[in-house]
Amino acid sequence: MIRVSRLLAAALSLGVLGALAPAPPAEAAPTTVNVVGSMQSEVGCPSDFDPSCAETTATELAGGLWAVTVDVPSGAFGYKVVVDGVFLPAGANLPLDVPTDRSVVFVYDPVTGYIADSVNGEVAVAVGDFQSELGCPADFAPDCLASLLRDEDGDGIHTYTTSTIPEGDWRAKTAHDLSFDENYGAGGVAGGSEIPFSVPAAGTPVTFSYDPVTHVLTITVGVPGTGSPGAGSDPTGGAVPAPELPDTGVTAQPLVLVAAMLLISGVAAAAFSRRTRRSA
Repeated sequence: MIRVSRLLAAALSLGVLGALAPAPPAEAAPTTVNVVGSMQSEVGCPSDFDPSCAETTATELAGGLWAVTVDVPSGAFGYKVVVDGVFLPAGANLPLDVPTDRSVVFVYDPVTGYIADSVNGEVAVAVGDFQSELGCPADFAPDCLASLLRDEDGDGIHTYTTSTIPEGDWRAKTAHDLSFDENYGAGGVAGGSEIPFSVPAAGTPVTFSYDPVTHVLTITVGVPGTGSPGAGSDPTGGAVPAPELPDTGVTAQPLVLVAAMLLISGVAAAAFSRRTRRSA
């Protein structure tokens, strides 16, 4: 009986208590963020890896991320981000191989620790008339990093998912390097038209997926209330509604209870079998 009680408690904790477990706390908001590296002496700083140099000091932008744009000459460099005196990442420097003189945008997210630059990847933002719903000060704001497209898994596709866009019809495109100087619309066309998409209900997940090679932005609209973006793609760049899931009438919590009951039944049957063998 003790074993059954423990199994029941374990099953219920997996299904119910697990959903109530608190998320890891976000890091404290930094007061200073600096980009340091072997390129600093080339951009006007007194020395390399100098966290006090104003030319490479980042600014907090809308969306809570920090960014700085630096004119870097061609060359092979290494860099880190210094957050309130702490050099990140630990270990080796991040590579920065600049083929020709250019402006480089560096971005840092203090909550996730995500670091990006416009040489090793793209600093691209999904812009549109939905951005003010995300907390941006204005719509079509390329310098609001709330909708930054990220390549966190290194597969080359930059994505952003949100469930905060209200019900309605919306438009989007992609902007690079915190400005509209380089932007792409439907079909990956430079300066092209905005991509329309519709959100059927509040809480619906919407995923923006951007291919920096083709410049195609695909918008996938998920199923309301599922918390997942669903599936679908459009090689021309457009909005793709995910297929509707069938309504089974079964919710997650009853499934957990059923699993617990089956588990208890199995343990009870095994105990009864052992008692029967002993009696025999």
